[in-house]
Amino acid sequence: GRPRSRYVADLVGVNLLEGTVRGHDVVLRSGARLTVADVPSPGDVLAVLHPRAVALHRGERPAGSPRNVWEGTVGTIDHEGDRVRVRLDGPVPVVAEVTPAAVHDLGVEEGSTLWASVKATEIAVYPA
Repeated sequence: GRPRSRYVADLVGVNLLEGTVRGHDVVLRSGARLTVADVPSPGDVLAVLHPRAVALHRGERPAGSPRNVWEGTVGTIDHEGDRVRVRLDGPVPVVAEVTPAAVHDLGVEEGSTLWASVKATEIAVYPA
């Protein structure tokens, strides 16, 4: 298996979202739904998604994108070397990790509205 310290490092900074399984979805406390690929047994779960799995979009709702698409307001922007962590507040509060070029192209600034999307296969689900 992987070294424990690496495993712990991977867990630092991931998005943890509490919810309840409903069919193929995880319903979050906000009422927002996330479609997941691997559906666990019914009950309360933690949905885990890596910030790099979160794609950001500007303007209209992205067309032909994953089922998991939601709107959010940029809360904080943290520059960390060659990556930027953008926190989105909204029905699905998440941190997205993108490149400085993406931040520039999208015109990301605190208070601006963006769309976030995540593929169902990028969401891991564990019993809470």
